[in-house]
Amino acid sequence: MPRSVFLLFLAVLATSQSADEIIPVRDWDHFRDRLLADGNAPGEADERMASMLGALRDIGRDAGADPIGRPLR
Repeated sequence: MPRSVFLLFLAVLATSQSADEIIPVRDWDHFRDRLLADGNAPGEADERMASMLGALRDIGRDAGADPIGRPLR
């Protein structure tokens, strides 16, 4: 019984901590604002967004053509 109470306490604590850190992002401008608020320089924020958009462009749009699960070449 004490172990169950302890595990329940840890689960509630982890959930409450995580919920405070999650901020839904509305669009790319809002994401950039969040990066700047987290202390990133404007150039770093733009570079990170460009990297993320580049990754989206690299994903194949045909069924089964995405690189997920395939070994790197």
